[in-house]
Amino acid sequence: MPKITVLMSVYNDATYLSQAIDSILNQSFCDFEFLIFNDGSTDDSKEILEEFAKKDNRIKLVHQENIGLTKTLNRGLSMARGEYIARMDSDDIATHDRLEKEINFLDNHKDVVVVGSFTRVIDENGKVVGSHQPAVTNKDILKFSFFSGQLAHPSVMFRKKEILELGGYDESVKYAQDADLWFRVMNKYKVANIPEYLLLWRKTQSGIGTEKLKEQMAYAQKAKVQAIQNGLYPKFYFIFLIWPYLRGFIPQGLKEFFKKLLK
Repeated sequence: MPKITVLMSVYNDATYLSQAIDSILNQSFCDFEFLIFNDGSTDDSKEILEEFAKKDNRIKLVHQENIGLTKTLNRGLSMARGEYIARMDSDDIATHDRLEKEINFLDNHKDVVVVGSFTRVIDENGKVVGSHQPAVTNKDILKFSFFSGQLAHPSVMFRKKEILELGGYDESVKYAQDADLWFRVMNKYKVANIPEYLLLWRKTQSGIGTEKLKEQMAYAQKAKVQAIQNGLYPKFYFIFLIWPYLRGFIPQGLKEFFKKLLK
């Protein structure tokens, strides 16, 4: 039985797919199954995936009609044999020691359910154009998650059992499904980030963050509302949901008051 299931969903990512798969197959930690779903791709992704599957028996390839990322991830959770689930996107690149460092962290921190890492941002050509250094401790991740993402979805590894007990991903959430899940996780368990760059996170003009930004933000807002209602954040945090629209009308003194509340 493999210790880790690496879970990837693929939809029309033929351009970057080989790099993503190679970065997982060449990991320093080798005891994993690589569960890949071809979610109805119409480009050359199917052929690329089948070639890789022929060469490495750790790859478990599933072809399906397009059902979207959220439902695919839940299907993956139900099929995964690993104790730990490592998420991976089909256009990103994992560092050689990513799985090794994340599994060691979870093995040594039994109270942590989700662990992520720092990420370097790359463009279409693989050029590093930025970096993401989120909070590291559970306390700080909880504190700052309401205002910006602190757990990069394709960088995380988590305990399957606890995630399944929470119901997995909410299939009514089309985008920002990870934000919704992390809030539910943090309401019951601890999370963390390894302060090392373990993923090259590709941002492209065709990526979901560019094409569907408004819809993505709407789902993220809904997740924040639910987090407040579930008691993860105090009720006054509702003001931060409309802050972008109100800040031009709020006196400076009141702004300073809210800043002090967050310290």
